[in-house]
Amino acid sequence: MDQSEYERWWRERGSAELRDLLYRDWDPIGLKEIAEGSNDEYDAYVGQLGRRLRAGASEHDVATLLQSFRLEMGLDPGGPPLETARRILDWYRAAVSGR
Repeated sequence: MDQSEYERWWRERGSAELRDLLYRDWDPIGLKEIAEGSNDEYDAYVGQLGRRLRAGASEHDVATLLQSFRLEMGLDPGGPPLETARRILDWYRAAVSGR
């Protein structure tokens, strides 16, 4: 996928899919349990994560970034969320490869 195809994919689908994935699988605040319609809460992190994925981030890189987002929110960073990072990378690799 060249740069222009990637940018179009990101605008049309990628960022929304990643936002939904974060809300569904990560959600460190637990918003989906307490606030209906709050799926945009993590939008500030989607772009940062997308840029790291595009640059070739590893599972460990993604987990560390998720920990840093927790810190920004004033939460305990907890252990590296490797399973979530793995799901994000699996989604990303499948999406950009067209599978």
